Amino acid sequence: MGEGLAIVPSCLSPPIVIPGGQQYHHKLQLFAGYPAGNVYPRFETPGINGQYRLVWHYVLSSFDGRTYPFGEELPLEQRLSKPFTLTAP
Repeated sequence: MGEGLAIVPSCLSPPIVIPGGQQYHHKLQLFAGYPAGNVYPRFETPGINGQYRLVWHYVLSSFDGRTYPFGEELPLEQRLSKPFTLTAP
């Protein structure tokens, strides 16, 4: 997919609180079409297979829903996933 083209809900959920020293596990389901297909969103490159990492944006060290921005974002190294492998069928 092109950079900055993520499809996400445009509303806020209640904060997900992760206590210090704990981890948050969640399953990500990915669906996209091939570059020459008519399924969107789609991959823009035929080289889909490879190792990737996810960056979780807007992960905050504290949250205040009455202000904007809602809090200070955590450093990148705390919002970056471990490497994972993606393969297309």
